[in-house]
Parts: sequence; structure tokens; C-alpha cells
Amino acid sequence: MVAPHPTAFHRLDQNARKLLPVLISAVLALAAILPVGLPQWGTLAPPFLLIGVFYWSIVRPDLLPPTAAFLLGLFQDLLTGMPIGSGALIMVITQWTMRGQQRYLINRPFFLMWAAFGPVVMIAGVLDWLIYALLTFHPAPVDGALVRMGLGFVLFPVVAWLILIPAHRTLPPG
Repeated sequence: MVAPHPTAFHRLDQNARKLLPVLISAVLALAAILPVGLPQWGTLAPPFLLIGVFYWSIVRPDLLPPTAAFLLGLFQDLLTGMPIGSGALIMVITQWTMRGQQRYLINRPFFLMWAAFGPVVMIAGVLDWLIYALLTFHPAPVDGALVRMGLGFVLFPVVAWLILIPAHRTLPPG
């Protein structure tokens, strides 16, 4: 029996689903600037985009290439007022590093992925702080960077279970 040819609507649906990791990551970048009514939210917002890039680089690296990670990082820099290129550099480094670690983390218990995110969020936070200090000649408060790192680590499972894992289940096999 010959499989029927997919309809144009089916192909459109499959291609749109392939854009989901990039679109969700862009929404996560926007979440960092949403006015939530908390004092200093802009300076203490968790690294939501880092969570998205980390997750997609492990589970579906084919749908989040380095170019997308770079553009998402630039998008975040423009949104947050960080030095242009700093977020892009961090996202690309994260994406390349996690693609190399994919074989150790894919199809393993979620706890291992979360544990692997700990050092990633710490290194990214330190890099973010250093780049900002070097490019602006004015170091940002260390306590703000520590809060962002801590919030990122604590919120990783929440973002993954509520947004990333359900979206991953809707993707076509890859």
C-alpha cells in the first residue's frame, strides 16, 4: 500500500511546528521584559531565553541552529538594553556546548537535565556580568547576577514542564 501524499495543509502544519522552538524561545525572551509589578524586575528577571536555548539544544538541536540562537540573543539584547552581542554570544556558546553534550542528556531522567543546567546558568551569568562590566566600564551589582542565576535554576523545571515539554510533544519526529 502506497502512503498518500501529504496535503498542502499537512505540509504547512509540519513546517509551522518546526518553527515552534524558535518562536517559544522568542516568547521566553519577551517574558524577561514583561511588567509583572515586582520592583527591579528588569534587572532581576530570570534568564528565560537561556532556559529555552539550553532545552532545545539538547532535545531538538536540528530546530534551533546556531544562527537562530544568535538572532534570539540579539533580540534579547535589544529588548533588555544589554550591550549588543553579549546575549548573542552567550546563546551561541550555550547552543554549541549543549549540542556536544546531547548524547549524555537526551532520553535521561529530567533531573539530570536540570542538574546540567546548574553549571550552564552559573557560567552564563558570570559571562553576562563580565561582558557587561567590560563593555560599559561599570560593573553591575553582583547580587543581581546571583539572583538571576538562582531564579533561572529554580524556574527551569517550571518553564520546562509548563511550556517546553508540551511543545516538544507536538513536534514532528526529527
